[in-house]
Amino acid sequence: MISAGKRKVSKYNDPDLTRQQRMVALEQAIEKQVAYIEKLKNIRRLRLMKYHDYLASSHWQKMKARVRKIHQVCQVCKTSDKLQVHHRTYAALGNENIEDLYLLCDNCHHGLHERLKAK
Repeated sequence: MISAGKRKVSKYNDPDLTRQQRMVALEQAIEKQVAYIEKLKNIRRLRLMKYHDYLASSHWQKMKARVRKIHQVCQVCKTSDKLQVHHRTYAALGNENIEDLYLLCDNCHHGLHERLKAK
């Protein structure tokens, strides 16, 4: 957005730009909106999957790889054996924030679930 006095003018409505420049700006805005809609559709598709299928998805495999690259060891006991990625919450399934995922070893992951069941 470009400010024209007090009124904000979209780049594709800016009278100071050539018609060609406005068309390019409009096409870019449309491409951005289409990409956002595709992202939302993909998130919806992931959320509608059965959890087991979600864990096999390429999206989840990439998220796990990111978490493992960041932490490399269990965030509780610091071992590097039998690591698993744990969701802090399932509310954002398919659109997880990296902060909502923990890298835990099998023992700590199991222990965490046992404590959560006891509550």
